[in-house]
Amino acid sequence: MLYHCTFELIFIFVAHIALKRFFHRFNDIDTEDPKRPYKCHLCPYAAHTRSNLKNHINAHTGERPYKCTVCGRGFTQKGNMKKHEQQHDERYPLDCNICGKSCDNKIAMQQHMALHFHIQ
Repeated sequence: MLYHCTFELIFIFVAHIALKRFFHRFNDIDTEDPKRPYKCHLCPYAAHTRSNLKNHINAHTGERPYKCTVCGRGFTQKGNMKKHEQQHDERYPLDCNICGKSCDNKIAMQQHMALHFHIQ
């Protein structure tokens, strides 16, 4: 059986495509695969959001768009830059109150303290 394409069907189809593009562009949602719709063209990695894919691709290209405001060191992800900037804070370095070891950041100190208390 043949179906004739009418103006209404064309309008519905075009509206459907436009709606998918809207969701994809403005909400980081792919209506067909909501789990990991953003695929890396350089490796098998797939991301939940466009921004996660962009950070991932920065690792491939070596681009480091997030710069430390103190020393200028570049990072692929904003969160890593923020952690780094903490090291420039005058509260660092941190000194262990048990053995006196000095650590550059809070995470390193937490890992060091875990050694004293045999925590893994």
